[in-house]
Amino acid sequence: MLKVCGLTQTADKGRELHALILRKGLLMTDTVLGNALLDMYAKWGALTRVHHVFHELPNRNLVTWNALIAGYCQQGEGEAALHLFRQMKEEGFAPDSITFLSAVKACSCIEALKRGSEVHTEIVRRGILENHDVLANALTDMYARCGAFTMAQDMLKSLSTKNIIAWTALMAGYSQFGRSEDTLCCFESLRQEGLYPNTVTYISALNACASLKAIDVGKKIHGEVVSRGLLGMDPTLGSTLVYMYCKCGELAKAQELFEELPARDVVSWTVLIMECCENNHGEKALGYFDRMRCEGFSPDEVALLCVLKVCGSIGAVEKGDEVYVEIARKNLIGKLSILSSALVDMYAKCHALAKAQEVFDMLPSQDVSSWTALISGYCQIGQHDVVLQTFSKMILRGPEPNVITFMVVLSACGILGLVHEGQIYYHVMSSYYGIIPISQHHTCMVNLFGREGQLEKAMAMLEKIPPSERLPACFALLNSCKNLKSMKIARFVFKNAIDLDAM
Repeated sequence: MLKVCGLTQTADKGRELHALILRKGLLMTDTVLGNALLDMYAKWGALTRVHHVFHELPNRNLVTWNALIAGYCQQGEGEAALHLFRQMKEEGFAPDSITFLSAVKACSCIEALKRGSEVHTEIVRRGILENHDVLANALTDMYARCGAFTMAQDMLKSLSTKNIIAWTALMAGYSQFGRSEDTLCCFESLRQEGLYPNTVTYISALNACASLKAIDVGKKIHGEVVSRGLLGMDPTLGSTLVYMYCKCGELAKAQELFEELPARDVVSWTVLIMECCENNHGEKALGYFDRMRCEGFSPDEVALLCVLKVCGSIGAVEKGDEVYVEIARKNLIGKLSILSSALVDMYAKCHALAKAQEVFDMLPSQDVSSWTALISGYCQIGQHDVVLQTFSKMILRGPEPNVITFMVVLSACGILGLVHEGQIYYHVMSSYYGIIPISQHHTCMVNLFGREGQLEKAMAMLEKIPPSERLPACFALLNSCKNLKSMKIARFVFKNAIDLDAM
């Protein structure tokens, strides 16, 4: 019954059985029963309960330790699992293949290559690895996850029977480290060996196709997935196919495929929303967002972030309000700084500065992105004095400004004619904050000096800009020359601009 409760996640019944065992005092005499109880809690991920039961058992054996270590490993607690592995050996228990399997998986989980190699050495020394393909697969996966591909390949070659699990582990490792060409080479090799890819194999291959924009290979894989009837088995496979078509520039095909998917999940919706957003199809992104919620899917943080970006770019403040309500309902304000900053940025770009300020003020901690979003918003609506006031507050109590913050501040100084302040900010940007000025900063200074009639200084600043990036600064300086009736400099700048335009 305990085993069934563990597998079916039947918590109420499991706790009821635990209470019965305690009342009868069975834990003190029946180690097998205690191990089953420990294993049940481990399968639930209830690690506090697992530890409690473990310490209640007067007579522990290797099975007890294996259940404990496996429980921590399954929950991604690699360090704790390895600590227990060491403790078990210190208490005189010799690990078996099950123990080593958990230890190897723990090393994979935390990408602990050195400790993984030590476990591998111990496995070989004890003679356990021979003809144990499950353990060899786990070692292949561990080395691949740690980027030790030579060792991973050696493990693959040592297998008594080549299997899809080991090949898939190697492919996933290559994919994790951005080695897309190697991923597809592996994919071709395993098929030449007569192995049938599983859904995880296909997902790694499709991600590689997306990275390389290998649309022809991706289409072949798509056809193979459909012919094998795998598309409805794993929503992640469908999401990855949609992603592949998007990244290969075939958004229409991605949308068509999305509509045909037998099963959609949050990821597939989010992929399409994200790609519509990145390809400037804002209205489509909002349409998918509405459909997603109508069909009962709760948007994840990535979808919310994309929709906020769209709302800011097209000025859809009412839709932004809806997203704000959703974020507040999920209690995410302040918990995810990137989402909080995006909310401030959205309201700022929609020129709803009162709302942007309200959201900003309620954040438990304001990062550089939220400060910069607020400062940029005030700049966009022409409140340049507020830009500098807000920047001063940021300097006093906020994080260090970044490249974009200084762009906005220098632009505000130019519009307000604050040459002295602008020069100070330009100087401290590099001398105090270590930010190397880029073309946009130089352009702001060209504009600042030009507006105030300091054309020689403006020309000197123009020379600091790489020729290929000078055009905006040239136009700013030409405008200043026109206002100041300085024909000599105007002719020089105009010739410069013509030469640049011809490049």
